Amino acid sequence: METKTNDFTITEDLIRQATSYVPLSIKGAFAKTRADECLEKVDISVQKLEADTLLALPAMWQENTVIKQAVLMYAFLTLYLHVENVPNNFSVEDYDKYAHTHPLNQLERLKTNSAVKEKVFDIIADYKEFKKMLDIEIYNVKTAKNDGMERALAAVSVISSPEAVKAMAEEMQHISQSIQEAQKKRKAKKQVAEQENSDANKN
Repeated sequence: METKTNDFTITEDLIRQATSYVPLSIKGAFAKTRADECLEKVDISVQKLEADTLLALPAMWQENTVIKQAVLMYAFLTLYLHVENVPNNFSVEDYDKYAHTHPLNQLERLKTNSAVKEKVFDIIADYKEFKKMLDIEIYNVKTAKNDGMERALAAVSVISSPEAVKAMAEEMQHISQSIQEAQKKRKAKKQVAEQENSDANKN
């Protein structure tokens, strides 16, 4: 791809006005507020069984790597480089707009620039620490959401609603009627078989 005049470029001036250390409280707050959006529900076919109409367990969760990369890019551009006009609702298309210029590689190449290399090293080191914090927070949120006890308690809260109780009662009534009909059919077949045996013995 040819370089366009409006491609994003990390310059010496951009590095000079950049933040080389984001306070721990800000990194932590950002990780906590954005970790949840980096998760998505797992599409488990077992949860689509007919039995789920009676008791549907809460969904399992997994990491959405696409959203996570967008969140990381947004943090890099705003928390560290203070790039202007970066939208708050940073989309995948916004990510591609910057990512195709390989901003982290641009930063790495500036390690040889004596005018800014010390700050470049500091930015990269602090950004790596932020990334670790986000990874840990995503893992913690995912673990909490997928915890067996948490899911069981959530299921109990689901079935404790009046609508769910009514649905369960109707389902149990349907099952009871089905059992009774099956028993009647078996009894009728047994009576027919006994009558046929009796007639055969008489002959």
